[in-house]
Amino acid sequence: MFLGGDVQSMYTILMNNDKSLIASVRTTIYQRENLVDKIQFLCPQKYDDVNLADYVAVLKYVDQGNELHFEVLAKDSELYKNRLRYILPVDTKLTRFAGNVSVRILFVQDISYNSLLNPVLKTGDNIITITKDETIIYSPDVAASVSVLQNRVTSNEKSIDELKSGKADNISYDNKSNQLSLKSGDIVLGTATLEDCEEGIPIVDIGSGNEITPVPDEEDNVVIL
Repeated sequence: MFLGGDVQSMYTILMNNDKSLIASVRTTIYQRENLVDKIQFLCPQKYDDVNLADYVAVLKYVDQGNELHFEVLAKDSELYKNRLRYILPVDTKLTRFAGNVSVRILFVQDISYNSLLNPVLKTGDNIITITKDETIIYSPDVAASVSVLQNRVTSNEKSIDELKSGKADNISYDNKSNQLSLKSGDIVLGTATLEDCEEGIPIVDIGSGNEITPVPDEEDNVVIL
């Protein structure tokens, strides 16, 4: 089965008989690209007495964040120029970061942990360069964090508004009713009349049931809140 793509123009890495990897065709691979052009690996059918087609080909690499990755290569059912042909998966993490990535191929019996540590055969290294993409990505994690911060800010603003609405910042006196009013802006928090005074100090009853006792200034004999 042919795995798709123009073989002639595809980024191509050859495995030589000495197990070295050589890039015979290079194309530009951009950061975060889903390998539209793909990368193909062409390997000999045998190395000494080892029939490579009998084993699983795994690409091993360490990314720019120093994280180790293993990618199982998809094998074409047909030979290409008498070689085994493998394709790197389209959803690989290889292009996540820009920079140089050193890759090598492991031929293993299966993809178990022990087989990956003890491959039947491993090639030399080859450098694949991922070109930087200037596009800024707004990831879901960042969006979620911004949403949490916005909710916190909104909650804090509501708390501040509630505090402001209950904060006394003005006093008014009505001569006709002989009534003293404690206010927050235009909102009346509580009232008192001369009958409510204790030793000349008005006791203002606000809506919450709490009492605020103004303290007289000794020099000017005025009420200070």
